Amino acid sequence: MQRIVSDRGTKTAILMLIAAFVLAMTVIRAAITEITYDEAFTYMAYSLELRLSDLSSLRYVYEESVANNHWLNTLAIAVVDRLIEVYYCEFVIRIPNLVAFAGYCIYVCAAYRKRMISFICASFLLFNYYLDEFYGLARGYAMAQTFLFAAAYYYMLWKGAAYREHGNLIGCALSLMLAAWANTVTLLVYPAFGILWLWHLIREKQFLPFLKKWIWFVVLFLLSSLFLLRYHMKISEWGMPLFTGHEDFYHSVVRTYLEMLTSSPTLVLLFLAVLCVVSLSAVVILKKEIIHCDLTVSLGIFIVTNILMNILMKRGYITERAAVPFYGYIVLSIFEFWQAAWEKLDGKLLGHERKRKMHAVITVLIVCALGFHFLNSLTLKSTTDWKHNYGRRDRLLAGYITTGEFPELEDQELNSCNDEFYRVKYWYIINTNP
Repeated sequence: MQRIVSDRGTKTAILMLIAAFVLAMTVIRAAITEITYDEAFTYMAYSLELRLSDLSSLRYVYEESVANNHWLNTLAIAVVDRLIEVYYCEFVIRIPNLVAFAGYCIYVCAAYRKRMISFICASFLLFNYYLDEFYGLARGYAMAQTFLFAAAYYYMLWKGAAYREHGNLIGCALSLMLAAWANTVTLLVYPAFGILWLWHLIREKQFLPFLKKWIWFVVLFLLSSLFLLRYHMKISEWGMPLFTGHEDFYHSVVRTYLEMLTSSPTLVLLFLAVLCVVSLSAVVILKKEIIHCDLTVSLGIFIVTNILMNILMKRGYITERAAVPFYGYIVLSIFEFWQAAWEKLDGKLLGHERKRKMHAVITVLIVCALGFHFLNSLTLKSTTDWKHNYGRRDRLLAGYITTGEFPELEDQELNSCNDEFYRVKYWYIINTNP
């Protein structure tokens, strides 16, 4: 028993070191990379327009928004800007997402410590380089990922308490609500969680007691959902695709998540083969018991919802950056029934000692492979989705220092939101008005 406790403590410490390393790399990248077009647009068009004491500014941002405005990110940037009174600073603009990443790392380590997830699962959650890049940018995708992961975390706590500690259910619902405020694409997962909430509350005869105590929160949740749904439809102008994946489900969704873990086409196919084989094996082992894997069931509902929306409304699938908010939730959902199947394997079939050694070998191989890919992908001066966005800051600001003038924006090469950001940043640095 002592060895088991010790091993668990050692693994927890290792996981915390991994999380600290990944977080440190993200902070460094956030501090040294140039502003991207989308970040600059969010900052100048929305965050700077917000006056926290003036509600009319919120209405203005609501009416004038396009898809670039992710509400919680925009509001958080405005708050940080006003609190520390440092403007046009890339790092300051990205602080809310760095805080969200720190929170995500804490949740991952807490989930492992509470034995909700395995070390392999935790490694998949931390060693996703594409996801990590978004935590170093002032966008709402990664922030939404943190809250959606938190929702799944609180759901597992609620399930672990036999669906009776409703404070965890409120934590789940509140996290979902914040995820939608961070990025409205997460509204797509609402039906999956909603169906499970209703099913278990009714089955446990807790629906009316829950409603009686938490009716105010239910009303708040519904109002928030309707407000954000209307906003989402508004910025997509009804005729525009809600999501950007216009290929089939595999190429839009499945391949996106596999490519987050490896950029090699061969390894993508290998990952897909392993995913299919292990998942089918787990289904065969669990049979009807898979219905007790709540997150896995919710993932099935989530997939059906996305497919039906594309078939009926021609709205496209989640893909690339729009798929980022769901990553942790999907990993948890898959590993839930994989872990259940592994635990059900007959000890006599493998032998307890052989099973333990096999698990250790698999863990070391997978963690090393994921870690190697993360380190191999590590680039501190650019990000994948904006790789052609960099290289102007030093040239533009150096031009200021040398000539005291900023190149005219009429020049087509320089006519971008990034350059306008640095133009105003220079005026701010030298303490003059534009």
